[in-house]
Amino acid sequence: MKRFILFSALFFLSFLYSSAQENIDNEGAICIKEASTLTPPSGTIEYRSGEFRGYDGSSWNKLDNPAYTPPPASHVYAWLSDSIGIPVNIWTKIPFNIVEFDIAGEFIPSTPGSPYSHGSFFPALPGFYQVTARCEYEVPDYQQATLPDGQPIHIEPRSYVSIAVFTGVPSTDPSPMDDHMYSQGNNLQIAWGLDFPFEYGQALNRNNAPNISTIVEVFPGESISIYGFWYQPSAMAATGNMPFQIAHDPGGGGYHEEAPTPETGGPPPAVPHKSKVYVTIHKVYP
Repeated sequence: MKRFILFSALFFLSFLYSSAQENIDNEGAICIKEASTLTPPSGTIEYRSGEFRGYDGSSWNKLDNPAYTPPPASHVYAWLSDSIGIPVNIWTKIPFNIVEFDIAGEFIPSTPGSPYSHGSFFPALPGFYQVTARCEYEVPDYQQATLPDGQPIHIEPRSYVSIAVFTGVPSTDPSPMDDHMYSQGNNLQIAWGLDFPFEYGQALNRNNAPNISTIVEVFPGESISIYGFWYQPSAMAATGNMPFQIAHDPGGGGYHEEAPTPETGGPPPAVPHKSKVYVTIHKVYP
């Protein structure tokens, strides 16, 4: 009787084990067995002694590839060295023409006569990118009835400047048709005064540098661009362009705002500097 009870108990335990094993195999779980008693199928991968290795049908091989080099991370700083202007009431691309650094070679700077797609970032890999940009406008003073290019202007209280990140596909057509706004930065009022009668507003020329910082998801074949905007009510719209402010850098690499020169006692010439109109782009994930 004792033998029968023992035999029955062993049979019951073996049934439970085989049933559990069948469930494990059906669910696709990893089944741990003694490696010395198995001949694994080709393509088997295991982790042992701190490393991965694969079985090619006859032997185990470490899973490493010294020839593989991961792609460089995306880190870009580009800026504008030319005090160009943008038209009124039209979102206009900022054609960054100087690349301070571009680790992965993904930014194409704008050059004279270059296609509209230039001055933009073109990602080599899909992912999420941190984009930070700033643009500073040269707002005319209260007494100034024309822009620096000689065109007439009326700055009035409802006028403002802005900035935005656009994404899209490359285009040779100088219009935003193939780009769309992804994220807009702040609007900055650039004048104050009376709306009517139509008089020149008092310029707020220290409130003239909108900025933006956002996360953008893009894919290869798409682009990231920065656009600027200058708003004027239609009744007071100017015919000229609002230029960007270029920093004063008299030499030595330092930045100086309105620094006098020993020769003239006045401000130095507007030497291009990276601190006024720029964009930085960094890949953050994956």
